[in-house]
Amino acid sequence: MPSPKISNLETAQVANDYIHETVSRFRDRFIGFAMVTPYTDEEGGAREIKRAINELGLRGVKLHPDHCGFPLSPQIMKGIFEACSKLKIPVTIHCGGLRCTAAAIGHLALEYSDVPIIIAHMGGGIELAGESIAMLKTVKNIYVDTAEGPAPFAIKSAVKAAPTKVLFGSDFFTEWDPYPFELARITSMKLDREEEEAVFGKNAERLLGLA
Repeated sequence: MPSPKISNLETAQVANDYIHETVSRFRDRFIGFAMVTPYTDEEGGAREIKRAINELGLRGVKLHPDHCGFPLSPQIMKGIFEACSKLKIPVTIHCGGLRCTAAAIGHLALEYSDVPIIIAHMGGGIELAGESIAMLKTVKNIYVDTAEGPAPFAIKSAVKAAPTKVLFGSDFFTEWDPYPFELARITSMKLDREEEEAVFGKNAERLLGLA
């Protein structure tokens, strides 16, 4: 992930070309999201999102405020979200840390109500999951993913609150958070078959227009 000092338009282009190359090699396994930051100028950032979607075949935008060093201010994010609105694509936002709270994401969701927004990690941990779950029920364009998220009982609460708005996520794999563990956090909840199928893929298919 680019550091704040080099998070510019050229960096975004290099990152998105790399994502496109990787997805092209494994089309049956990967769907790519574009990297962009508000440090690109407003017009340049919008052009890069359009290029990533229309020319590279990526399907959404991923924002990581903590790693790239920007706040989630609606004014700062204006160019990015207006571009995503025009292209009708979702935005997934890392959640957890000073710059990227569930409350800040919720404010963006209300400001740009036609852009689907995925709160990564269900808000950033068990102590923050409640806020994300509450927004699932009250904010129409809020979704959550389960990557390195809270305990299974919190994920189950999210599924029961909004069964079409919870997406399975695995994050990157480490020895303390291996892929089988992420799978088990879903399967251990004993969801209904339809609910489990929705979390593991059908919700994402609908959100990305693949269904």
